[in-house]
Amino acid sequence: MENYVKNLNSKNRNSKASMIGVFTTHYGDEAVASALVAAEKNAKTTEAANTIKQLRKDQLSAWLTSKVSIDDVFHLLKFRDDGYAVLASSKMEVLDDYMRLFNREKSGHETLLDVLTKGYVGEGYLTKVLERGKKDASTSELATALENALFNKWSVENLRSEDVLKKLGLGRDMKKVLFDSNRDILTRYISMYNAKNAESMTSLIQTLSTHYGDGIVAGTLVIASWDKNTETLARQLRSDQLTEWLTSQTSVAEVFPRLKLGDDRYPDLIDPKVEVLDDYIKLFNREKSGQETCSMPLQRASVETTFF
Repeated sequence: MENYVKNLNSKNRNSKASMIGVFTTHYGDEAVASALVAAEKNAKTTEAANTIKQLRKDQLSAWLTSKVSIDDVFHLLKFRDDGYAVLASSKMEVLDDYMRLFNREKSGHETLLDVLTKGYVGEGYLTKVLERGKKDASTSELATALENALFNKWSVENLRSEDVLKKLGLGRDMKKVLFDSNRDILTRYISMYNAKNAESMTSLIQTLSTHYGDGIVAGTLVIASWDKNTETLARQLRSDQLTEWLTSQTSVAEVFPRLKLGDDRYPDLIDPKVEVLDDYIKLFNREKSGQETCSMPLQRASVETTFF
């Protein structure tokens, strides 16, 4: 690249700006941008370094003149092809340079977080890229900074934990929550939220129950506790659910309708949620010196159904 630029420059010193067009037409935006960054860093002479630096500026100017948006540049540079490694690549440097130029010339206010969120089509995918990036020394600093910026953005917007659950793509399937790494992101946000909102503290189990309902959460956790891959997490969340009910002074009679026993998915006697009801009765009786049995709420429900 350096030798080619030198030769082309010496032959036609009046058409430097058009050189970028030639390169781009032949190689494409991404290849040219990456090659120029690498060539500038490896330039052996000041003249070559200055020439390549000018070509980099010409590329940015060409985009600006052509009304290319920052989001367009994200796609032109093929960010999504490189996974988390893009955080330490020359593409990131080029995107950042163009974002600064665009904001300055167009009075824009785009941030790197904004661009990446849109480019990765939402926070759900971006957070996965950042989580992987945090584990690599070459990308951990930027990945951590971007994740912190995302958390601060959510905090400033005063998002509830359920809002974040949806943004992370955890709001469509309760079973997916148990396997998805974004669950850890949600848990960390909840901790941050609680530290700033002592009057409205929440928890992961509360968030899941608010979104999916107690019955779906309880049934999913029972089944997940039979699977060695999710057993530990499921049992912990089952315990948290029972504790949450007890702490909020929920009676056994109130838990029964919440569980929606005998819904369309299971006959009464093999519904896995019966196990949850039984567990809560044992906890309730032990902590409240109660005398409830599993048959009592079932009998009440039967009487109410017959009466009405």
